[in-house]
Amino acid sequence: SSHTPVGGGVQGGGGAAAMASAVARKVAELVAQLPADFFKPLVAPGTLDAAQVEDLNEVAEALQTEYTVRRRMLLERLKVTLQSFMWSPKLKEMDDGQRQEVENVVSGAMSRLQPTPSVQVGDVYSVTGGDVAAVVAQRTVSGSAMGALNASVKSVMIGKVPDRGGRTEGRAKEANMPDWKPRSGGGGGGGGGGGAGAGALSNLTAEGC
Repeated sequence: SSHTPVGGGVQGGGGAAAMASAVARKVAELVAQLPADFFKPLVAPGTLDAAQVEDLNEVAEALQTEYTVRRRMLLERLKVTLQSFMWSPKLKEMDDGQRQEVENVVSGAMSRLQPTPSVQVGDVYSVTGGDVAAVVAQRTVSGSAMGALNASVKSVMIGKVPDRGGRTEGRAKEANMPDWKPRSGGGGGGGGGGGAGAGALSNLTAEGC
């Protein structure tokens, strides 16, 4: 196949140093094409007035609350997943020492995952144009803009898979569920009785008056 090496000047046998040099040259070439302030902070400390700082703090507080809730939910899901792993038959077959070691690893990992995000208001002063470009490039799109994300996974064709069912149509009726039937004509007698009772109640009311 015709594959052009990175940098265009490395042809096998150059070694790792030559490859690293070619990559460095290519990176420098790409960086030179970027705007001069691409890696500079967008907002310098001290450039926001009091009203802007207040707005920034309000937005930061709202985002902190929102993502704290999201992180708590994800941590709970992770906790349940890890608990299911701890109930694995293979884990029960281990000796006490191995099982304790696994439990220590799991508990240690969970203790380092805190529900509160580590982002602070002051971090806004270190955000660069490159950071914003990276976030925009990874945004989720749909519809006609879906072609903007050319992920290789989208070209994978899934073959035939076993039918796992799950459809409600075509299922046999439950034996203990009787078929629906219309009300029979014999129920009219009850209606007549109700009418007679209503008439008697009316007469009693009239006599009482």
